[in-house]
Amino acid sequence: MGLSMPKSYKKKDDRDSFGLACHNFLDIQSSSRKQLTPSSKVHATDSLIQNMLNRFRHLEMLSLIRCRGISDSGLAPLQMYGFKLQYLNLSFCSRVTDNGLSYVASGCPLLSIVGLYKCCFITDYGLQILTESCKSLKHVDLSLCCEITDNGIQCLNQNCRQLTKLGISGCDKILGKGFQGVSPTLACFEAKNCPFDSKGVSAVLSGGGLEYLNLSRDKYPWECDLAAIGLGFGAHIKTLDLKNCNFVEDATIMKIAQGCPLLQEWNLSGCDKITDHGWRSIGLYCQNLEILHANRCKNLGKRRLKVLVVEGFPRLSVIYMTRCPLNLNNYYFNEEEKNAPSYRKYISRHPRNKVEIREEELKKEKRGLWPSSFMKAPKAAVKNNTDYACNHPYSNQLVLSIARGVLIFSSLSSCDCTFR
Repeated sequence: MGLSMPKSYKKKDDRDSFGLACHNFLDIQSSSRKQLTPSSKVHATDSLIQNMLNRFRHLEMLSLIRCRGISDSGLAPLQMYGFKLQYLNLSFCSRVTDNGLSYVASGCPLLSIVGLYKCCFITDYGLQILTESCKSLKHVDLSLCCEITDNGIQCLNQNCRQLTKLGISGCDKILGKGFQGVSPTLACFEAKNCPFDSKGVSAVLSGGGLEYLNLSRDKYPWECDLAAIGLGFGAHIKTLDLKNCNFVEDATIMKIAQGCPLLQEWNLSGCDKITDHGWRSIGLYCQNLEILHANRCKNLGKRRLKVLVVEGFPRLSVIYMTRCPLNLNNYYFNEEEKNAPSYRKYISRHPRNKVEIREEELKKEKRGLWPSSFMKAPKAAVKNNTDYACNHPYSNQLVLSIARGVLIFSSLSSCDCTFR
């Protein structure tokens, strides 16, 4: 049940005192709120976002994901009130341009995480302005920002030397040369469907700190030499996604297997040119491999798979393949083979665990193997603010949860309020 003004407050002084308490409560709420996320039910407009930013002036996290009604002017208040902002997600805000990024750059010097997924009007100029002012950026998602080129990446590379996660999937104007001398702090990199050449791949690896690398393809329009992954700078990679890179052959696989000894998950789905020599090198050198994606790899037959499990992969737990039985041991090994010394040796290494074959999911994945924590909000912001802002069905109102009811105020720029 909501709150209402007590009927005993008949005198003007009493009503003024009650109103003053409401004003003070709103001031406290406004100054203490650190996190703001508009509900998907609300049609967010520039005026609504401006009113929210004018009221909540100490935000550390602002997520405007899928607020497609927002343009550059909606971000203008960040010039004055974004000085504490650390997290900003503008993914799918397709009307935001370089001007909007300039507002962010001028008012948010502490920004460390920014999501610009599918902001199609962002160019190298906007990225340059942002990176010159926000040098503490650590997580950046530029996926499907199709106007970004290597010049913009070079600005990001030069100005943001603390970068740890970067996504540029679908940016088909980036060839990779802008990554030369990339920061060694870069650990997660996703470049799905990017037309890298061999020099671009080498440039991406030049920092030497990558642990997650995604160079997968949905189609096969580009070919490049990926052997650079195994030539030293990829020694720390633990997850490697080469899905649909069907130009990869045994020689490249052997170099990668030798040069990436820490690999724990490797996606080779659709790499149908890998033969017995390539699979044998994986089993020989990738001793830490736990998950292998081998869907549509026509040269990986039952015999080769059986040899791989017996001779290599001491930590392998899951193989993703299409139309395969769920129990590798019971299907691929008959009773005679189970009595062989090689099989007993395999069982001794796996006393409680059996390799499981799973059906590869055929549905389109949005992120591939990309870590799900990429665009998570800072923990401090989430911890301090468990309520959810702007989840009222009316776009010009804001609902704040309070201990004894719901406080509604119709104009975010004023303090006139009522209880219900």
